[in-house]
Amino acid sequence: MILSEKNERWFAAIIDSEFQGRKFGTQLIELAKQERSDLSGWVINSDDYIKVNGEKHKSPTDFYRKPGFEILSEVILKTDKITANKIKWSKTGHNKA
Repeated sequence: MILSEKNERWFAAIIDSEFQGRKFGTQLIELAKQERSDLSGWVINSDDYIKVNGEKHKSPTDFYRKPGFEILSEVILKTDKITANKIKWSKTGHNKA
């Protein structure tokens, strides 16, 4: 985990497509939620990207909504390769950008 200049806990999780659908990502998120009171990250917000293997990349926004993450559509990360939205979860349920 990374601590940002705003003292937010940032995380990154990438599960190989071979292991997706086996609840590994869900288990990692639940473990992080047990250890921290808030989490922040970035999620690719479009299904328009193509992976290196030629397959379409499915945006994981629905995956993060299930455990209570808020997708902050007004907070956008843009690079020449991707566009992503900030995601945030907190135990209090009062997420703020």
